[in-house]
Amino acid sequence: MISIIQLEMSDALAILQDLAVEPSRRRLAQGETLFATDDPVSCLFAVESGRVDLVRHMSDGAMILLQSAGAGEILAEASLFSTSYHCDGQASVESDLLIYSKPAILKAARANPEASLLLLGHFAHKLQALRARTALFGIRSAHERVLAWLRLQPQENGVVQIARTWKQIAGELGLTHEAVYRALAKLERTGLVRRQGGRVTLSD
Repeated sequence: MISIIQLEMSDALAILQDLAVEPSRRRLAQGETLFATDDPVSCLFAVESGRVDLVRHMSDGAMILLQSAGAGEILAEASLFSTSYHCDGQASVESDLLIYSKPAILKAARANPEASLLLLGHFAHKLQALRARTALFGIRSAHERVLAWLRLQPQENGVVQIARTWKQIAGELGLTHEAVYRALAKLERTGLVRRQGGRVTLSD
């Protein structure tokens, strides 16, 4: 089954390579901050290995996970058309990043319409994924929200491989990690899922 989430995982690095913009590189330690809210935008980042999270800190102390970008993904695409960041970027594990000059990308995009269309298609898939995620927030029941999220993930024979911590996933779902664990326990009790390590098997 091809899901909206799989569409999000297009080969963004290949698209950037088609634009023929030479990147520089940077390695982040786990927990290291890449940029902070209101920092000026001068470049576009792509994750070569590892994972970088975009988080927004709310006035009540809550934290919302806006994006968790893994290998092959562009980070904070909207920043390409913004003067400053509207969230914080932080490595959740040791990560290697490719850094593309924002002016160089925009100049190359104007000169290469075909690659620009591919990049536009990538952004459109990301928008689809964002809309799907937004729809999850309309599900009030925690266990139903978790189940809906699981069903949106790439699957092989009904098995979802969980590559992140449930605490990180909880932030993406707008739930506490305690609520997610309770939801998973309920889903297991009712036979809707079966967990084994980093694998979650969905019932038909």
